[in-house]
Amino acid sequence: MFQDNNTLYKSFFPFILTVFMNLFVWQVCFGRTGTGNEMPNSDNVYPEIEEYRRTLTPEREQAYQQALAHYNSQSHPLPSVTKNHRLSERFNQVINLPETDAAQVSDKIFALQRLSADAGRKRETCLEMECLYRAFMLAFWSQYRQYDKGFELALIMEERLANITEDQYPDCRNAYFRISEGYYLFKDYDKSIELALHAITDNPARSFTDRANLEGRKILAMAYGMIGEFDISDQYIRSTWGSGDIVEDRPVFDAVALAHMACNEMDKGNWRKALALNTEVLDYLKTTDDYGHVAGMYACQCFCYFGLGEPENVGSAADSILVYTRRDWYNQNKRLKQAYKNLSRYNGIIANIPKMQEYQDSLVAIYEREQAAATSQYILRAEQEIARSKLLARDETLRHQWNFIIVVLFILILSIVFLVIILRLYRSKQAAYKTLAVKAQQWAKYSDNSTSMPVLKDDVESESLPTEDETQQAEKLKEFMNTHTPYTDPELTLEGLAGMLGVNRSQLSRIINRSFGVNFNQFVNEYRVKAAIRIMSDAQSAHLSTEQIIEQAGFNSRSSFYQMFKQTTGLTPAQYRKTKVGVDTEVTH
Repeated sequence: MFQDNNTLYKSFFPFILTVFMNLFVWQVCFGRTGTGNEMPNSDNVYPEIEEYRRTLTPEREQAYQQALAHYNSQSHPLPSVTKNHRLSERFNQVINLPETDAAQVSDKIFALQRLSADAGRKRETCLEMECLYRAFMLAFWSQYRQYDKGFELALIMEERLANITEDQYPDCRNAYFRISEGYYLFKDYDKSIELALHAITDNPARSFTDRANLEGRKILAMAYGMIGEFDISDQYIRSTWGSGDIVEDRPVFDAVALAHMACNEMDKGNWRKALALNTEVLDYLKTTDDYGHVAGMYACQCFCYFGLGEPENVGSAADSILVYTRRDWYNQNKRLKQAYKNLSRYNGIIANIPKMQEYQDSLVAIYEREQAAATSQYILRAEQEIARSKLLARDETLRHQWNFIIVVLFILILSIVFLVIILRLYRSKQAAYKTLAVKAQQWAKYSDNSTSMPVLKDDVESESLPTEDETQQAEKLKEFMNTHTPYTDPELTLEGLAGMLGVNRSQLSRIINRSFGVNFNQFVNEYRVKAAIRIMSDAQSAHLSTEQIIEQAGFNSRSSFYQMFKQTTGLTPAQYRKTKVGVDTEVTH
């Protein structure tokens, strides 16, 4: 029995000693020895409370109620985020996807991201950003939260928001506030401040539901308070009261601002003032659904009572923290830690050791859960994922650029080869044209100057050979043709030429056929072609048009001229005129 009592004594002695030491330290440090927290000012009202009460004027309340009534009397269809009918249909389908479990939430986030990417490619900025915003809200605030994905989306949104205007995406400032809020909850206060500054504005609110300006000021006040910059924090609180925004829940924003100022006073050790500011708005805020904030206000009371050395007032306030924390969805772990800290400390003071230990164990369990979840690593993992995605995108871009360069070089080489071939063919063709032009000129000159007959083929039958008389007549015909140029008459006929020569039609036809191997039309047209060649070869005739050449050569139509010239020389008249330049000297040699 003695051993059992001794064991019991040894078990409780450390706890009893802890209790007495706490009471001693409490009395020394927080005893009522004139800390300046005993009484408020003479009127029992602090200036901050007076500033807050000025927001409760009948005029302001009437303006708010009128705006609220007008808003409630109107229908509020979802605003259009795109004029693209097909994308609009996809958007409606995606936002109506279920999100009743973690897998469905992941699928919906993925669908929103894919639609955002498609909208970005089509320059539908508003739809692109709205999809990113909704995906972020799902990842960060749904029942099945994915904080690493949420911060990944936050980084993407921040980069896009920096390059667009409020005209392109009207909810820019609200998006900035939401991202800022995420960083605040994960205690990256510097980043939260940087983003929240983009949410505030001196311009009027766009609509009754445009609360981004007041939300941004609230985040700035909280973040600056958390880093100990109380003057700046108070400045943003006062700017909230001074804002002319008549928006949804405006009275709540004003009350919450005073509650945040109470927290600043608590952190500065002004316990009585903090309690006064807190009490001013606590009952009103308890009527709202911001349970987490009310829990935080009770936590503020607990810290103040401890600071004033009034632990007897802590119990009910600490219990109230738990009551409201269990109804909070916003940041429950933070409120639970505040509740367990205060309840553990309170029960230690009143020597309720089992309860103190219970709350300490609960507190340790929360820290262990947070550590296991590695909450501080979400932002880092998101940054790493974004960096990896950018690196992959850059590599993909470089690969596409390299492939493009290779294709361009290949096409360029093929083009050069093709051009070389074309150039060689062109030169070869031009050389051939030049040769034909030279031969045509030589043929035209030879025919005019020579009196010898054309060389006939060896296999021509003897009966087709001209007689001596016909040969003489053929020579006279050639001389007549060269001297009198009857072929320049486009109306020249076989009968007409026979009359000029004093022979009959049949006799002339036989002479032409047997001596020259052609019919009358071919015979005359060859003279006309030769004439055309001589005209086009003469530099002084370069100004003549094709019609003038046709007329002087004796052709009766453009088509017959082109047909006979091509058939005889192998060149069109245009090709000959272009090629014959520079060949005259060669011909004379």
